[in-house]
Amino acid sequence: MPKSKLHLLKSMFPIYGIKVVSNTDVNKSAYVVNLAQKEVLSAIPIKPSLHTVSPKPIFDVMLLFDTQNTVEASYYLSERVSDPTRKPEPRMGHEFISKWLNRGDRIFIGTDGINIFACKLDTTTFSDLEFDAASEAILDRVDDTYLDDAIKKAPLAPTKISKVTNGYKRSRIIVQKAKRRSKYVCDFPKCGWPGFKKEGGGKFIEVHHIIPLAEKGFDTMDNVAALCPECHRKQHYSSSKLTLRSTLLSEIRRKY
Repeated sequence: MPKSKLHLLKSMFPIYGIKVVSNTDVNKSAYVVNLAQKEVLSAIPIKPSLHTVSPKPIFDVMLLFDTQNTVEASYYLSERVSDPTRKPEPRMGHEFISKWLNRGDRIFIGTDGINIFACKLDTTTFSDLEFDAASEAILDRVDDTYLDDAIKKAPLAPTKISKVTNGYKRSRIIVQKAKRRSKYVCDFPKCGWPGFKKEGGGKFIEVHHIIPLAEKGFDTMDNVAALCPECHRKQHYSSSKLTLRSTLLSEIRRKY
């Protein structure tokens, strides 16, 4: 069953807060954090500034599932001029509100105990495979203390689970022919990795659909390549996977 972006983020960040960016936030160029987000900010070493004009320090907020990796932010307490008896209001400023946030955005803020992570929530959902890949991408960016703490809390024996997944039935004939066509050597340009001999006989190499079946790619010889494990993983997970895909497609057309 597909899982939401919020489900993923809640599984990664036990301390978090969610708020919709208001008209006041945008008009005043000052994002007012709610109680849950204030708790998130109180968990990191950065303390709120008492200066509303050019508050310091400026720190990076780690952005998730966004076109940019970070955005600069300030965190400060703003006095209530209209009612000095009320407590100062915690706000986030700088590029976080002036360049990144938009009116109506639903914002998730979480922490690994050292850094602040933020994400604009939407209707994106993940399959089990995509969920695992997205989780790993987040773990690539968290601080070591987060990992150390998680290891201490982890059970000694992993939990056994059952999974039901949807996929595509690939032609075994196409897979076998792609392996033989490559002579069990990786098809990616200048790789040259030779498949190794398997325990039961025969040679090992992986077969990849260049345009994925989930993206309406065909299960045909001109859309498959024999790849070593490293080149295969890069086709799925590299930050430049679309460029690698184009390179591989051109190579298959050139060679065969």
